[in-house]
Amino acid sequence: MKHKFLKFAAFTAATMIIINEYITTKTELLDRLDKNDDGQTYKWRYGNIYYTKTGIGSPILLLHDLTPGSSAEEWKSTIETLSETHTVYAIDLLGCG
Repeated sequence: MKHKFLKFAAFTAATMIIINEYITTKTELLDRLDKNDDGQTYKWRYGNIYYTKTGIGSPILLLHDLTPGSSAEEWKSTIETLSETHTVYAIDLLGCG
């Protein structure tokens, strides 16, 4: 019984390590994406928030999906259209983008 438990614990630990490595690799790849030159960083007490401001007019705030790999890049084509008549703010939420 003790032997089965140790095998299960080792398997669980190995699985967790593999999942963490996968997540780390994916987020490092996303960090390598080029950010727009017109982007800025807001220094918040919980971390830096990257954002872009485009266009002139009434403001619109675009928020991306809440998965770790999501970013404001999801809105790229929408920003171009909306910025013709609005000021468009697109942010990368903490832990994402």
